[in-house]
Amino acid sequence: MDVGKRHNIAATAPNMIRSLEGGLLSYVSDITRHDNPYVIGMGKFVDFGQPGKFIGEEALRKISEEGPERRLVGVEIDGDPFTSLNDAFWNLTDGAEKVGHVTRCAYSPRLEKNIGWANVPVEHSEVGTELTLVTPTGTRRASVCKAPWFSSQVSIPEELKEQARRA
Repeated sequence: MDVGKRHNIAATAPNMIRSLEGGLLSYVSDITRHDNPYVIGMGKFVDFGQPGKFIGEEALRKISEEGPERRLVGVEIDGDPFTSLNDAFWNLTDGAEKVGHVTRCAYSPRLEKNIGWANVPVEHSEVGTELTLVTPTGTRRASVCKAPWFSSQVSIPEELKEQARRA
C-alpha cells in the first residue's frame, strides 16, 4: 500500500471490463443469494459423493436432476459504446414481457462492442437468442453469446513478477 501511495494507486477490485471479458463473476451483481451453482455454470463443482450431508444438498440434488430454471449468460449489446457502467440491473424483454435482467455490462475496447452478463430463464439462454435491453436512455438489441469472451489468465508473466519484486 505504501509503494502505491507515491503513484496515487491503491488496491481495488479487478478491472471491470476485464472481469466481464474473462467471466470473473461478481457477488451481488452477477450472483445473488437466490442463485445456485447450476444457474451460474458451476454445477460441476457440486460433489454429492462427499461424506456427510451439507446445507442445501436436497435442493441441489433436485436442481441437478431437473435442471435450473434460469441461467447466467453472456450477451452482446448493439449500439454506441457505453460511456459508463450500469449501476442497477437493466431489464431484458422478449419484445413484450420482462424475461430477465443484465447484471453488469460495459464497452469492451478489445472486442470493440458492448458486452455483459444476463440472468434469464433457460428458454431464453441459447446462443443466438435475441432479446431487448431496456436502458435508461432507450432500448437496445441484446443477443445471447458464447462467454466468457477471453479465458482468464492462469499465470503471472515473469516480467510482472519481477516488477512487483522491485516495487
